[in-house]
Amino acid sequence: MKNNQLILLLLLIFGNVLLISCDKNSVVSIIETEKSQMDILKEGVSVTTFNSAKILKFDNEESFQRVLEYLNKTEIEDRLKFSRSFGVKTQTDYLFEAMYKIAKLEEIQDLDLLKEKFNDLKIYFQDVLMFNTIEDDDFIPYSRIKNFEIEPIANINGEYLIGNDIKQADFYSSFDELYNGMLIGRSEKYEQSLSTRGEHEGQSDLSSINVAWSRTGDRYASVQLSRTGDRIYMRLNCQKKTWLGWFTYSTIFNLRFVFTNYPQSLFLFNESAYNGNPVEVYTNPQGNPLRLTTRELSNGFSTELGKVEVTFPSVFRADGTMEVWSRGIEEANRGFGSISFP
Repeated sequence: MKNNQLILLLLLIFGNVLLISCDKNSVVSIIETEKSQMDILKEGVSVTTFNSAKILKFDNEESFQRVLEYLNKTEIEDRLKFSRSFGVKTQTDYLFEAMYKIAKLEEIQDLDLLKEKFNDLKIYFQDVLMFNTIEDDDFIPYSRIKNFEIEPIANINGEYLIGNDIKQADFYSSFDELYNGMLIGRSEKYEQSLSTRGEHEGQSDLSSINVAWSRTGDRYASVQLSRTGDRIYMRLNCQKKTWLGWFTYSTIFNLRFVFTNYPQSLFLFNESAYNGNPVEVYTNPQGNPLRLTTRELSNGFSTELGKVEVTFPSVFRADGTMEVWSRGIEEANRGFGSISFP
């Protein structure tokens, strides 16, 4: 009996040793996998200096596209981790730093003091970001870059290198250009003679190209599309209004897309946690609508929407329609837009 108990005890000890060993090996394996993923991502990427600023350099177009696609499928923290590993402060760094600092100002209940602190931040970020020059109750930073998907790799000057070729981001010339472009697609419900957001509600209509938005008295939601290569990216913006003014916040977005270029081109949806994880990988052989409900996302989040595969000998073309509403905006008040990429 004692021998049996001794054998059982030894087996238990041996089993625990194996479990501990396996657990350690699993942890080591996970760490090595994470390291290898970052190392693989950084292959063909280096850092140099241009115009007195650090800049990311990609060996070729392949390494550039690989990094761009990867970063736009990850969390903001992972995008920052990548660029900071090279000591480069990117447009994404500046945008989310500004949003964080301005969000803290919402705790100030004195409007005059709030505006004073906000003006200090505007001066600090004025060389990198834009601010609303039309409405004085808008406490939100805006990116200058039209192709927002390159923000995680573009430095303070909006620059990066592919080989020896310097690439410069396409900037908005002013906040007015961004603002007026957004208002082109106003529906008839929105009084076009009056453009003060704080006083009027409305939605975009199908004359709005590659952007759709909806605005109520205290909520705003929009989706913007952009293209690099054969990928289409989307940026989601959401804002709320308090008695102090408009601030960024987070919400759940509802989206509907219809791509209409089949069979000349096929849209392949990028399945991810951000986009809503549909049951099946979406394509558009019949021009079927793609309906998405995202997870909780903060203002300014961008991600890859999908890829367009072109049927030879056709050229790249992506057309269709899109709609947006959110947890704070009813579907009946959704905004519309047209998709058009040559």
